[in-house]
Amino acid sequence: MVLDPSKSLVGLDLGGKVKLATADRDKCLITTGENDYSAQAELYQTFGKFSPYLTLGWTKKGDPELRDGTCTKLGGRTNFRNPWYAGIGFSYKLSDATSAGLSYDFREKLLSGSDPVSEASLFVSHKLAPNLKLQVYGIAGFSDNSPDWGLGATIGYTF
Repeated sequence: MVLDPSKSLVGLDLGGKVKLATADRDKCLITTGENDYSAQAELYQTFGKFSPYLTLGWTKKGDPELRDGTCTKLGGRTNFRNPWYAGIGFSYKLSDATSAGLSYDFREKLLSGSDPVSEASLFVSHKLAPNLKLQVYGIAGFSDNSPDWGLGATIGYTF
């Protein structure tokens, strides 16, 4: 039996992410110089033009060498926590090509003395072509490890 995904009651996406350390930590760049690995699940439902979603994930953080403010190696390694993260939000289809939405994201703190990430974003996404999408967004942060505010844009191409 083949199920039609467009008529599914609930959708579930399972995925993984790998952040490869491409910058050279020894050149004092803003990087940990370590790889990170994440696994996540996203649960969503479509009700006509309205689509709420819930994301839950976990990241295995790489632990970089300890350094002082001048990038001198101090010996030993940072002991980052491997944080859980979650998000909740929705998108609303304004037209066949344009959607808008709101989301809230939270990530546990990486170090015992730091804050978690807590932020909300508002976004608008528009299909420029069948495989090309532009998204603009604004972010408001609610913790010291989140930006106070931010604006951005992404362009995506689907193969």
